[in-house]
Amino acid sequence: MKSYLILILALLTFMSINSLTIYDVQYTEYISGNSPYYGQTVTVSGVVTRIFGSYVYMQDDTLPWHGILVYGPSTTCRVGDSITVMGTVDEYHGKTEIKDVTSMTINSSNNQVYPKMLSTGEVSQEMYEGLFLQFNNVTVSSIVNDREWNINDGTGPLVIYEDNSFPVTTPLSVGDTIMFVRGVMDEYSGKFELKPYGNSDVLTTLNGSGTAKANPKYVSDSSYIGVRVDIMPTVDSLYGIVKYIKMTVPANIFPESVFVFCDSARLGLDSLSVVVDTTSNSTTIEINTVLLLDTIKIYMKNYYFTADDTIRVYTGIDSTFLSLVSELPVIRKMPDYDILDIEEVQSTFDGYTSKYENQLVTIKGVVTGPSEIFTPTSSSTGFWMQDTTAGVNIYSSADPMNYSFTLGSEIILTGAVTEYNGVTEIKYSSISDVLFINDTIAEVSPQVLSESQGIGELNEGSLVKIKYGKILTTPVDAGTGKNFQVQNGMSVIDVRVSESTGLYTNPIMTLIKPGTLIDVTGIAGQYDSEAPYTAGYQLLVRFENDMQLIQNEEDSTFSLKIFPNPVMFDFGQVARIEVKGLNTDKFTVKIFDINGKLVQNLAENQPGSMTLIWSGNSYSGKRVDIGAYVVMVYKVNADGYRKSIAKPIIVSTKLK
Repeated sequence: MKSYLILILALLTFMSINSLTIYDVQYTEYISGNSPYYGQTVTVSGVVTRIFGSYVYMQDDTLPWHGILVYGPSTTCRVGDSITVMGTVDEYHGKTEIKDVTSMTINSSNNQVYPKMLSTGEVSQEMYEGLFLQFNNVTVSSIVNDREWNINDGTGPLVIYEDNSFPVTTPLSVGDTIMFVRGVMDEYSGKFELKPYGNSDVLTTLNGSGTAKANPKYVSDSSYIGVRVDIMPTVDSLYGIVKYIKMTVPANIFPESVFVFCDSARLGLDSLSVVVDTTSNSTTIEINTVLLLDTIKIYMKNYYFTADDTIRVYTGIDSTFLSLVSELPVIRKMPDYDILDIEEVQSTFDGYTSKYENQLVTIKGVVTGPSEIFTPTSSSTGFWMQDTTAGVNIYSSADPMNYSFTLGSEIILTGAVTEYNGVTEIKYSSISDVLFINDTIAEVSPQVLSESQGIGELNEGSLVKIKYGKILTTPVDAGTGKNFQVQNGMSVIDVRVSESTGLYTNPIMTLIKPGTLIDVTGIAGQYDSEAPYTAGYQLLVRFENDMQLIQNEEDSTFSLKIFPNPVMFDFGQVARIEVKGLNTDKFTVKIFDINGKLVQNLAENQPGSMTLIWSGNSYSGKRVDIGAYVVMVYKVNADGYRKSIAKPIIVSTKLK
């Protein structure tokens, strides 16, 4: 027994010694640079920084002695993986590495990998071997061959040695200035060299980097407008940073009419320096001393537009040398169009067929149902748009899979009016029939359906919303979608969730249950293949936030609210009964007539706050008579104590 204990203690001692940090393995005072664990089996952990085939570099810190090469690991890993490896410490031409890997475990993934910023003259040392490093604002001092060259930031030279499989193909010449070079520090026979991961680790310049766009793109001439210019640096979000932007516009704009916003900036918006210089016929806007990571939005009010205007945008890393971005935004004069209101296009002689059927029309509006949702096939494009009067479906078989019709895009479109399975649509023949005026997000507020209002020809194509709808059915499969029914007052509306919305597996679908109240927004659509095309109306959901389940927050105050009160059931109104209490309370809600006779039981021993709908029906299903009724709410708390509230509800009607 004693021998077993000695063996176990020996094993535990061996494990504790050989489960090491990278520092333990790398740190050495030997002149040769050899690891003190040379030839031993060790276990170390770290985050993968770069992979070159069988060569995996990892580190557990950015400090000296904390990086190492793992040769030929037994499991595939990726940059950003946190791994634990067991292998033998070896010295390969002076470079410490772990080889003969017997096990590798991936502990986590997608960890951020940041390089250590250093000067070129200080890194050719054993302590930086295996580390992920970066050198900023360097100059190419010499080129040895197609794989080896040298950089210098003024403190001394550093050798850059490219991997055969990951070459730097960006053309370089002696004297070129490079914003940064990054890579892992390698060693071969006493020669220290930085190993970049191809072009992604060498950024030659940010001058003129990025793209810019202006909205609106088309404007009526001789008019004052508001203009928004978006500038996207489009550089490495961690390391390559535009620091300066200059924009010139051919218009006189007061400085107080210029507003600048940045999605994110490394130094924060407080450090954003904006200078506006105005002359009689132009304005220059300069943005300085901030590391710009994402889109800069520049708003200009009272921009006086007279003719086609080109806005010139310059970007760079140095305020003394800026270059034009490759594509300049232009605001153009609006072509002459004879534009019809969509409501006019939707008007009919017979109640369902547009009186413009088979005619070419031009409309202007905002996309409310984007093509990414309403383009179900690879051979066509479909979406919905509306103006201030109405909405309509748009379709084209000549422009397949065009996903550029995004939510909020403002467009002018010409096409032929057709009727397809009861729905009026405008069919365009080519993308040249579409003019994008504005692709920033314009908001369209949905029309809130009144109580008991349904979906029909009058609101077909429009964005509508049901408030406090009562779910009647669970979602069921119907073709390429799922349908469920919602009661809006006295009307029952079919709600359709198409497969193209991507909501089939969304958790919200499991919460759509009969009796639950919901606010639901969507396009008033139709699919009816038989005359007279007056059926098949559906509310077409677009996104998850189109469906908002109504969940009442708990309230320590027991209360009851009824609205509207009086209520006119025969004019389509319903009564909304709101009960507040704690989640541990249980409620029963009953309605009695003035004689104390039970008329309807709306809830029985249900927990927590709730909102209930009474449509005026009794137990027998008949509509109650005009008169006074009483809503009784009984509460039982967690301790079994009972309490009740009674409030009158008046059923009335309009006087003739």
